[in-house]
Amino acid sequence: MKNELNVNELEQVAGGIANPDEELYITRQGDTLWGIAQARKTTMDVIFRRNKAEIMAWAHKFGKRSNNEADYMNWLWVGERLYVPRLR
Repeated sequence: MKNELNVNELEQVAGGIANPDEELYITRQGDTLWGIAQARKTTMDVIFRRNKAEIMAWAHKFGKRSNNEADYMNWLWVGERLYVPRLR
């Protein structure tokens, strides 16, 4: 029996986004972590740390693996569900 929740399961248990300062962003063609961070007036590192499990899961799904965590910041695919700072 699996004792872990993925991001989607956790969201369902929590009833949605728990932090009112965040919103869900679904990646589109051409998105980069840098571009998303610039648009949200934050850093790649902030977005990556918040979404590390999701980003790494998608990378692994598409056969990308690295011992260097920074490499994962360069790998995004259309449809990833990332929590990002809310635009005000």
